[in-house]
Amino acid sequence: MSNKKESYCWSEYTNYVAIGFIALISIFYFYLSANNKIIGLIADDAVYLLMADYFSPYYSSLSQSAAFIIKVSQFPPLYPIFLALFGASSENIVIAHLVTTSCLIGAIIVYILWLRESAVTKTASLYLALIFICLPASFLMNIDLWSEHLYLFFTMSVLFLIEKANANKKYWIVVACIVGLIPLVRIVGVSFLAAFLIYLHIHKIHGRYKYFIISVFPILIWKTISISFSPLDMNEGPLMIEGILLTFYQHDFVDILNNLFFVQFQNLWNGWHECIDVQKNIWSGIICASVLFFALLSWLPRLYKKKIDSIYLLFYLIIIWMWPAQDHDMRFMFVVCPILFYYSYLSFSMLMRNYAVKNISHIINYASILLILIIMLPTNLYAVHRLFTSIPPELSDYRNTRYWMTEPDNLQTEVSIIILNRMIESYKDAKQFIPEKDCVYSVHQEQFMFYTRRIAMPPPNADIVTEKTFKKGVRKCEYVQITHTTSHPYYPGGYPINELGGNYKYLSTTRLDTGNDIAVIGALLQLY
Repeated sequence: MSNKKESYCWSEYTNYVAIGFIALISIFYFYLSANNKIIGLIADDAVYLLMADYFSPYYSSLSQSAAFIIKVSQFPPLYPIFLALFGASSENIVIAHLVTTSCLIGAIIVYILWLRESAVTKTASLYLALIFICLPASFLMNIDLWSEHLYLFFTMSVLFLIEKANANKKYWIVVACIVGLIPLVRIVGVSFLAAFLIYLHIHKIHGRYKYFIISVFPILIWKTISISFSPLDMNEGPLMIEGILLTFYQHDFVDILNNLFFVQFQNLWNGWHECIDVQKNIWSGIICASVLFFALLSWLPRLYKKKIDSIYLLFYLIIIWMWPAQDHDMRFMFVVCPILFYYSYLSFSMLMRNYAVKNISHIINYASILLILIIMLPTNLYAVHRLFTSIPPELSDYRNTRYWMTEPDNLQTEVSIIILNRMIESYKDAKQFIPEKDCVYSVHQEQFMFYTRRIAMPPPNADIVTEKTFKKGVRKCEYVQITHTTSHPYYPGGYPINELGGNYKYLSTTRLDTGNDIAVIGALLQLY
């Protein structure tokens, strides 16, 4: 009896420790959000903020770029609508960060509720949540404006509510409504929609046809509207996405198989590894492989039992495996990390129950949690160290960005930030040369529109362009913004200056520093 009481007291003590750490890390994440005002080059933040301008009930000065981005962007609308309702816009970036961080913390709370509803102990639920909030991916993705946090909040909410609905059918209508919204946050949410429809059919849920209609209706409406209003130009809207797909799938069958089974699998592994350790060292790789191995041991039985989370994970992984997006693999894997850690816990705890000595099983469990947290420390501690490292006053706004917190080389970090800062200055400088009704070609068209409030379009895709298609693709705009960096995944540095054939004049030039012999960072060209 005394041993049981001691065990209970120890468990309660460890629960308070986990809650305390989760609360402290949450406060730290909000601190980062409240001090982040920078829009990056590759992140989707510029698009979402311009879309938020369009949807905002409080934003009176609607720019052409905001109206244009709604037409051409293939991003689902719910995340920017969510930002807009809370007052976020291109002029209220901090609010956008705070709202996004709130979605992450909300997702973690609902994750705990789902685990508890799934008969996971309170202690295990809290420590699984602690592992997730401590992930370097959670840390680093919190400093950008991406839709993953809202997506995660919705998916965790649905998993929790389905557990409730299996006991009380009144929850099914709420589940169907939220499932219908998930693809409007991220289009890959169709994987959850498909899993939900199959789950309803397999388990013969009463009223399933009504739930079919409710869950499918939102995406049908959105796609109808977006296709109707999107321009069918090779550089805009849907066909820009098609160009990216063609780049990957235009090869012969053997090359496609090689890309899928070697390149894409490697990319997904890298994304998973980066979620736990951005530096990807060998020891963290062993931990990542172990977590996946234990997760697989639980995933397959749950798939056999037709659990909604296992069906969703299957469809989701197939979609991201076949989607050739570059540099997004950590983002792709991040949103299924809670499920993978839950599966790994199920397998590991079963192993401990069946094979470990009872008195030491708890010690092994806590040791495994501690090991995972220790593996995450190098990336997290380095980022925190960078956060409090001195930075030139003129670059202080970049302190809370991934550009400053993740680069291992101090000199390279400062140079990268100076380049980013000068590129932003080049965008702002270009604004005075472009009449309001005119447009410009830019490889970073979203960021250019954000800083200039001028309509910008991407130049023809560098991998599929020919001389004929290039000339056809640059007929609409009189101006071209050149960026002499290799930061864009689909365009080489300086593109498309060589393709223009000298038929242009320079309107403005931005260099890394003062002096005519200093490297050019950006330039605005006017076509003849």
